[in-house]
Amino acid sequence: KVRHLTHPVPQLLTISLEMVCRVLSLVVFFLVLSGCATEKMNTGPLFHRVEGLGPDQAVVYLYVTRQEDPMNVRIFSNEELVTHLEGPGYYPLITAPPVRSFQLRLSRLRINVVPIQIEARHSYFLKVSNDRPIRGRSRAKLIEVPEAQALAEIADCRLMRQ
Repeated sequence: KVRHLTHPVPQLLTISLEMVCRVLSLVVFFLVLSGCATEKMNTGPLFHRVEGLGPDQAVVYLYVTRQEDPMNVRIFSNEELVTHLEGPGYYPLITAPPVRSFQLRLSRLRINVVPIQIEARHSYFLKVSNDRPIRGRSRAKLIEVPEAQALAEIADCRLMRQ
């Protein structure tokens, strides 16, 4: 009788590689499902105006359009974090008069400050604009946009979570 010996290591390697591929596939699937894709923050409904403001409230819409290069910025108002804007989308901030100052920050760097004289029952639009980088530095800035222009730009933006 001739006995053929089979070595268990190649079989174990085959099983181990197959298991690793299955586990990696599951990890990728759940990452995409949980929102770790490139536009993870803009999962809300398309833009619509905030209605039902109180007599002493105003709304400031913070937004990034699809035309801008992808970026992850933090928006502060009166030195308090309001939201992170990541990719195209918008975030409505309901606030009260009189003055608020808004800052855009990348990492710890404060890019610019935009003061707004807030009036009750009015809407304001602040856009994150990102000019092409110079020498590796972002030229992102926060700009106040006239309402007509903003409404045209923000129409296809989705609501971002805070």
